[in-house]
Amino acid sequence: MNEAILEDDFFKNMNTKDEYNTDNQQMESFWSVLKNQLTTETVQRFGIEKVLNALEGTGGLSDYKDGGNVSTIHNAKNGVFVDSEHERRFNAAYDRKNYEGRGDRKLSAQRKKMFTENEEIYDAYTHKKLNKDGRTHIDHITSAKEIHEMDAARLYMTDDERNDMATADSNMAAIDGRMNQSKGEKSMEEWLKKEKDGQTNAERYDVDEAEAMRLRRRSQLGIKGKVVLAAGREVSMASFSSGVAQAKKQVIGLLMHYGTSIFLEEVQSYAANWKNYSRIAERLDALKAMGGRIKDRLIEKVKDIKNIIKEVFASAKEGFISGIVGTIVTTLINMVATTVKSVGKILQDSVTTLIGAFKMWTKNPNNLDKATLAKETIKMISLGASASVGIIAEEGIKTTLASTALAPVADPIGIVGGILVTGVSSAVLIYVMDNFGKIIKKFKDAWNDMMYGLQRTKREILETYNKALAAVDETYRGILSDIKDYYDKMDNLALLAHDMNLSGEEQVSASIAYARASGVDDSELFHNVDEAKKFFLG
Repeated sequence: MNEAILEDDFFKNMNTKDEYNTDNQQMESFWSVLKNQLTTETVQRFGIEKVLNALEGTGGLSDYKDGGNVSTIHNAKNGVFVDSEHERRFNAAYDRKNYEGRGDRKLSAQRKKMFTENEEIYDAYTHKKLNKDGRTHIDHITSAKEIHEMDAARLYMTDDERNDMATADSNMAAIDGRMNQSKGEKSMEEWLKKEKDGQTNAERYDVDEAEAMRLRRRSQLGIKGKVVLAAGREVSMASFSSGVAQAKKQVIGLLMHYGTSIFLEEVQSYAANWKNYSRIAERLDALKAMGGRIKDRLIEKVKDIKNIIKEVFASAKEGFISGIVGTIVTTLINMVATTVKSVGKILQDSVTTLIGAFKMWTKNPNNLDKATLAKETIKMISLGASASVGIIAEEGIKTTLASTALAPVADPIGIVGGILVTGVSSAVLIYVMDNFGKIIKKFKDAWNDMMYGLQRTKREILETYNKALAAVDETYRGILSDIKDYYDKMDNLALLAHDMNLSGEEQVSASIAYARASGVDDSELFHNVDEAKKFFLG
């Protein structure tokens, strides 16, 4: 018998398994990340965000408003204010009575005091001696109307602060009454240059222009300084308030993280073992045991009070700093463009994320190599951006549904939509970061293929096509040849299996080879003549 035919490994190569597809492995990783992100976001949105929104001043979305929490001239001119008091002041009409002093700073009281304390009084602009009577007035060097028309002064300073600023010593000057009436609400420059009958006011009243302008500059410097201080005070107070809110948010988030991380770990373990429980009673017992473990782990965590306090303090400090920086960044943006409240929160959260990323990069707590550290830092920033995108999506969904029949359920639908957007975008970002090199290679290959087509003539492309077609034809000819060989071998084995001229032993061996080639399982075969005899003869 021809042993070569029976031992030929041709048939062994007919059914082969594909090698493990690394792309499938990567997609499994993607779905795993997506599931974890969705779980985390669900806990965040229905957990910490709800708590923060319920507790005023803890960094929830309800603590933000359009235009941020610091007034800017740009926002005020567009009708956006931090509160009604700022709006009232900014839009108030001019009334000279509001700038004539208060208490012992009233103009009448100042003039009386000046008459009492000085034996002689001289005109501040002309240096001429003045009488101690009604002909001597006290002038606002920078007029009351000029002060009122300063947008920043009305926005950042209270009525009393502007009144006190208008009647401060640096803005008061004893002058002749006729000159004061002539000057009125005009600026110093405007009044000095104004002409009548071919003569300027400076010439008519014999004004020392250099001295008058010196007093004007001193007045302006004092006024601008007070306005800047008022604006700085508002930014400082708002920054401090935001810093405290962010510190509270960080602490609340940390405390909730302690509980939710333990809870999620136990729930995942319970879900993983679900199939091992055959009865409802077993599942209930396992659920009860899980609750006990959660309780015990929380108690153990609380016992570690020293480290908890340390972490809480670190989180509060980081949150406070991010709150201050976030407020400053938001204010700077609102000087040129008005932000909506969701953008304000996004900016604040982005600053918090950047500070966290900077802290990771500089301290490297896990001693990562530079490449891995850079990847993890960028990943942290990217996840912060994903959360921002989710918030925008959530607000958009809520706003869209608010005017439809789905208005009663707009909030939960918006939250779920935001969770999905954040979770998916986060998972995509993580997947891209982890497989960046492979993705770039695919883009590069696709680009090279495209450029190859653009850089070749029609003739070259046709030649390449014909070569490829010829290669396909050759491949198919090989396949057809393999198929012919296959059936030739099968036919050969079939003839051997039924060749009555062969001995019984050879015929059985040929039958076994034929059955194996046909795909019959080895457990269903006779392996030798003895097994066949035993089966048929018993």
